[in-house]
Amino acid sequence: MRQKMIHAMHKRTKIGCEDLVQQAINECSITTIKNYITRNYTKNIHQWALWARQHFPLLLQVTSTNALESYHSELKSLTSPQHGLIGACHKIVELDKKKCSDSEHVAYEFRVKRISAVGVDDDILQEIHKFPFPV
Repeated sequence: MRQKMIHAMHKRTKIGCEDLVQQAINECSITTIKNYITRNYTKNIHQWALWARQHFPLLLQVTSTNALESYHSELKSLTSPQHGLIGACHKIVELDKKKCSDSEHVAYEFRVKRISAVGVDDDILQEIHKFPFPV
């Protein structure tokens, strides 16, 4: 069952993904797990499956949640139950501003970076510089 769900996650078509999830449910002998998969995976399939990223090629290249996990890790290290609700909100806003600033800096660096290579035609380098902003 676990392997079917892993294959479903990487399936590039909606029909194939849904079919594998249904197979995993059918093969599972434990009712609570069947219900869990139905409730948490079947209804939210567009949020976790690779086929949902097909419309945007850049999203197909991003297959990890490292950025989100990094954000949560940093958020956990900055906040504490002692801060209270208002203090926690301030910390969240502070972290959001930092992440936005970091993102703008990376986008700027990406845009102003110049590539030079010996023996590479200037026309090719000009085409390379046309790549879009990073997400």
